[in-house]
Amino acid sequence: MEQKQSICFSGQDFSGENFSGESWQGKSYRNCRFDGCDLQECLMENCLFESCSFRFAQMGALEAAGCAFLNCIFENAQLFSARFCSCKCTGSFFSGAETDTFILSGGSYAYTSFFGCSLRKSSLSGISFEGSDLRECDLTGADLRECGLQHLLIAGAKLKGADLRGAAIEGTDLKAAVLDNTRIDVAQAIALAASLHCRVE
Repeated sequence: MEQKQSICFSGQDFSGENFSGESWQGKSYRNCRFDGCDLQECLMENCLFESCSFRFAQMGALEAAGCAFLNCIFENAQLFSARFCSCKCTGSFFSGAETDTFILSGGSYAYTSFFGCSLRKSSLSGISFEGSDLRECDLTGADLRECGLQHLLIAGAKLKGADLRGAAIEGTDLKAAVLDNTRIDVAQAIALAASLHCRVE
């Protein structure tokens, strides 16, 4: 299904459609369904998706640049080698998606759920995850330097070998995560000590 540029779609059901390899620029979708769609190798630039569903969508090697995915659902989506560059995904839901090789570069994922997802060894520096649900998320070896990690739900998250230096962690209980050889800076160490009722002298 070819779609014209600069058109806003609202309440449309595209479930099961094959959009593989298409290029979309400046398109807007509100309350649309892309469940089970083939979106592999698509190029999306400056598109808006608001309250859209991508359940079970095939999104391998998709590239999204400067897009907004607001309050969208990616449950059970296949995101192998998909790349989101400078995207805003506020309030979205990735829990249950295949994210092992999902590439995030810049942007904001505030108030987004990655519950139980794997982002092992991902380069996530500078991204905002403020208020997000990272419980049980595998962030082993991830680069989280300078990230916004304030007010996270983080119980059971694996931060083994992760680098958190320079990240904002206000309101986040790091001791609820699995820490092992995790790199933190002095300010973070003091905050962690205070949460354990310890004193750094």
